[in-house]
Amino acid sequence: MELRLVKSLWGVTPPSTFDGWIELLTRYESEGYHGIEAITLTYLPEYDPNFLPALKSTNLFLLPQIHTSGGYLKEDGNYVYSSSLKVDDHLTSLKDHLDKLNTFVKTGDNPTGVNIPIINVHSGHDFWSKSEATTFYKTTQTFLPLYPFKIVHETHRQRYLFSPRNYYDLPIPININADLSHWACVCERLFNNECNDEFFINEVLEKLKGRCDMVHARIGHGQGTQIYGGEEWKEEIEEHAKWWDIIWESQRSRNLDFSYVTTEFGPHPYAQHTSESLLDSTNTWMKNFIISRFSKASPPSIPPPLTPPSLLVIPPSLIRSKATFSLALSSASLAFKSLNVSQSPLPLQLKFPERLGETCIKPGHIKDQPYFAVKVASGFQKNKEEGYPTGSGVIMVFDAKTGTPKAVLDDKGYLTDLRTAGAVVLSASALTSSDERTECCVIGCGVMASLIIEMLSSLLKISSFKCWSRTSSNVIKMVDELRDKGINVTPSSTSSEACRGCDLIITTTCATEPIIQGLERYENVTVIAMGSDTPGKRELGDEVMSKAFEEGKVYGDVKGNVMKLGECQYHSNNEGKVMELKDGLERGREGGEFIVVDLTGTGVQDAAIASMVMEAF
Repeated sequence: MELRLVKSLWGVTPPSTFDGWIELLTRYESEGYHGIEAITLTYLPEYDPNFLPALKSTNLFLLPQIHTSGGYLKEDGNYVYSSSLKVDDHLTSLKDHLDKLNTFVKTGDNPTGVNIPIINVHSGHDFWSKSEATTFYKTTQTFLPLYPFKIVHETHRQRYLFSPRNYYDLPIPININADLSHWACVCERLFNNECNDEFFINEVLEKLKGRCDMVHARIGHGQGTQIYGGEEWKEEIEEHAKWWDIIWESQRSRNLDFSYVTTEFGPHPYAQHTSESLLDSTNTWMKNFIISRFSKASPPSIPPPLTPPSLLVIPPSLIRSKATFSLALSSASLAFKSLNVSQSPLPLQLKFPERLGETCIKPGHIKDQPYFAVKVASGFQKNKEEGYPTGSGVIMVFDAKTGTPKAVLDDKGYLTDLRTAGAVVLSASALTSSDERTECCVIGCGVMASLIIEMLSSLLKISSFKCWSRTSSNVIKMVDELRDKGINVTPSSTSSEACRGCDLIITTTCATEPIIQGLERYENVTVIAMGSDTPGKRELGDEVMSKAFEEGKVYGDVKGNVMKLGECQYHSNNEGKVMELKDGLERGREGGEFIVVDLTGTGVQDAAIASMVMEAF
């Protein structure tokens, strides 16, 4: 018999994108899990269209968790766990849930479906009489064999199987998912010393073990369903493990192929904290304990008391779930409106020429905001030759009142990309008119270019894009990926061809020589150069910049920065003509002028988006 470890998504913030799900599920698979247990809000496409496609790209199976007479959202957005006392309502609900799952389960007739070997059901109601429960479970046996998956009923509070006596007296043989932490809590004891508790082992577990195909591995105690860690819980851990041993031995004697175990330590208020990363580490300990106990090896040591760390490390999947396009645009607006009441000194830069690399350290703070931020971001161009990401980074968030570190946003550079794209979209929104947004050109086809196009399409409803890059493989990859998202981008053979006819031109490269030497037309054109943010980088030629200085306008996100780091570093004689972007955003476009926006990025932008992400948790 093989152990099948299942990761519960209870307490896990769901990613908002397909890529976010891929990242999270791939991580769980690499940690040794075989399947994912999820409720309807995750596995039904009507609630989350990204989960099932992402799951099918892995080797993980789906273990659905069904809540009879529940499993849906009310109009106010609240989840319904159970809504009825009527037996017929629970029967109808169970059939409906199973019918939906039957449409996408992997079978001989549907070989591309989702692998669903077993389903966990929270069934019935704790108010039911023995007669009502008997009617319900007896009726289920008339239709459950019609479905291509095994179905188990969980021993769960609020449900009929909330107590060992209810299960023991039930005359209908049903398959069980044993979450015995609930029984320990309901009965306020471990069944190991008093009240003739040998009855639990000799009678209740004796009946249960022969019908138990699954275990929910969480350790309860007399006053709750979840321990908190530490040696004081040694007795509870050992008693639960003994119960599981009895179940597993029975499963082996029945020659089951697989034993399914879900690690299910839950979030607050089951836990005494709200830390998702701490919850994850607790379930990792539980997983390792199960592996050792199941194989009859020495179990891992008991974890220390589970107190929240003073410094949270928030992983990329959680950050992406909160950092939406709208949040990025709002953070950019906050950053530029607050420039007069903020601190954003020039960044410290470390150079690594042998790796074509640099690390930039940017602090930033906005007055009256609860946090300030220090970002450390790296770009190492040699990495791509070795298969590593070229960009990475973290944002450290501090309490603005005490200076105490509060969190590390392990965003892998995503928030930098997102806030930069937010600044581009904000500039495009203010400095182009809606009737001019007919066609946009993006120079460069990397991660930034793709993100900017997505945001322009989503937030400004631009539908026509052209692109160009010196690396043809990047062009093909970006065009294909965006096409899959419903965004059409036309590749061009030269940068001049890409710019031709466009009123909005965005450069996203790390070029050191001008990519755009000149334009065929300057009237009503806005160029946003966001790739140049360090000394020596350059995307726009002299003709383009001179035209803007002489006949149009040049805006910089921070004037002092663009004269040292941006396109304007090559035009010091025109420093007096460089205007603050903050003023341009307030003023907007005035007539058919030619506009260049020079974006170098500021620590204030990092502080703004970091604060908003923190407040979203």
